[in-house]
Amino acid sequence: MNQFLKFVVASCLGVTLAIGAIVGILIIIGISAGSSSSKSVKVDPNTVLELKFDNLIPELTNNSQRDPFAFEQDDLVGLEDVVKTIQKAATDKDIKGILIDPESGKRGIATSAVIRDALVDFKNSGKFVLAYSNWYSQGDYYMASVADEVYLHPMGSVDFRGFVAMVPFLKEAMDNIGIKYDVFYAGDFKSATEPFRRNDMSEQNRLQLREFLE
Repeated sequence: MNQFLKFVVASCLGVTLAIGAIVGILIIIGISAGSSSSKSVKVDPNTVLELKFDNLIPELTNNSQRDPFAFEQDDLVGLEDVVKTIQKAATDKDIKGILIDPESGKRGIATSAVIRDALVDFKNSGKFVLAYSNWYSQGDYYMASVADEVYLHPMGSVDFRGFVAMVPFLKEAMDNIGIKYDVFYAGDFKSATEPFRRNDMSEQNRLQLREFLE
């Protein structure tokens, strides 16, 4: 019986040590992966940092240090990476300005706004921002509008459509086909139900939509 207990204790101890060794190895690999992802770059004096936004800019990428154990690494640059790069460039004495190319970036207006705000802070540090592209969409130009000068290729093009808000009104159509319903709302600016209770836009709704667009 004593011999059996010795074997059990020895087996448990061996399993515990093996698990501890595996966990230790994984921790070392994770730390190495996290530290190797940050590479130092030598910047020459009077450097202009070029930023191209022709790829997807996700808010979080697999190569983020938040997840050092993600072995499926990619080369995507995340939104946080872009903002931190701009912030570091603002304090780097060797970087004199930034050249951006926003063409065909796969990003939403919120992402563009975050990057634009970072570029505004960069300009406030006393450095210049230039923009050059072969083609500007409306969102591209919104980001480029922060630049001191905006350049377009001589054979390039722009696509400006402006912003618009359209509200369909269904009350008359519903009355004509005999559909009846009850609408509940409270307040002058509660416009979500207007399409079902009006045939035109109220002045309050017109005012708030204009504020949104401007």
